[in-house]
Amino acid sequence: MEKYLVFKTAADDSICLPARELSHMHIDGAGTALDFNFINSATGDDGLGEFNIPVVINDNKGREVMKAVAEEIRTGGQALIVIVDDIAAEFLHSDITSCGAIPTTTA
Repeated sequence: MEKYLVFKTAADDSICLPARELSHMHIDGAGTALDFNFINSATGDDGLGEFNIPVVINDNKGREVMKAVAEEIRTGGQALIVIVDDIAAEFLHSDITSCGAIPTTTA
């Protein structure tokens, strides 16, 4: 089953991406944000389609959040995995607090 990651910051600002396009997750230097880095298959893996979605997390909880995301992708039973939905206050992990800016383009 193909799985998709959902990020939503507002009623009219959301994105749903295939989990297979997630290249890596990166904790920022302050330990308060986790970047989800994607390579868009529509543009190939030459770097032109790379972009990231920042997710705000509780201090120094990046490892726990990354582990939960990886586990859900690997073993979860749902095709749509909501990482963060600021409107519905739905978060994959209790240490996720909000979604950062969603890029307006993936190219």
